[in-house]
Amino acid sequence: MTNAEVGARIRHVREQRGWTQLDLGRRLDPSRSHAAVSDIERGLTHLDVEDLTMVAGVLGTTLAHLLALDDRRRRGTGDRALQSSQVGWEPLLAALEQGHIVLIPASIVACYSPPSALTHTLSLAARRRGFRVEARRGERGLALRRV
Repeated sequence: MTNAEVGARIRHVREQRGWTQLDLGRRLDPSRSHAAVSDIERGLTHLDVEDLTMVAGVLGTTLAHLLALDDRRRRGTGDRALQSSQVGWEPLLAALEQGHIVLIPASIVACYSPPSALTHTLSLAARRRGFRVEARRGERGLALRRV
């Protein structure tokens, strides 16, 4: 999923809430302008996983929704989409590469059958980028970190 596609989903949710770009910007950070939100919605600003999670929380939606992962689950194509193109996982992989610990919520992990398929696919994607990941599954989801 491209920055522009994520931005379009953010804009759609914002508009559903009846908020202006300035409303969203102020909820994210009181000093953030409507121009910053405009750049996000047009795909000119790259958001990492932490920023996307914060935006999702402010909008009252999920990271999965912003990355269209819930759409793939409804269509039953989660594993194929992830394996074939890494669509939507680029911000997660970038965060792992930078040393961040990332939690994939249990609701997303449940989309993959078996859940180890998700871990295996992300491990392969990380190896292609030159690093390894460690995964620990808990009741809140799947925690990943670079090793």
